[in-house]
Amino acid sequence: MFTALTRSLATDHAVDNIRVNAVCPGTITTPMVEKMFKDTGDINAARNASIAKHPLGRLASAGEVASVIVFLCSNDASFITGQSVSVDGGRSFR
Repeated sequence: MFTALTRSLATDHAVDNIRVNAVCPGTITTPMVEKMFKDTGDINAARNASIAKHPLGRLASAGEVASVIVFLCSNDASFITGQSVSVDGGRSFR
């Protein structure tokens, strides 16, 4: 559904030279995620289980996801629209 919305908005706004893209992150190391791991009762097991779902073998940093967003907003990405970009360490294809 999210991909369809992204493509629909990109189609609708292309005439106005407005690009629409989606960024689909995997698990990001944040205080909220660390609290979620802690709340399971076994922080290391929860973190390792989440890491195991990512083929790159680690969680993302917020900066890694932000870099993709900055790129998509830049002139270097001026011909990219209607795309959903996964920044998930390969989790979406596992």
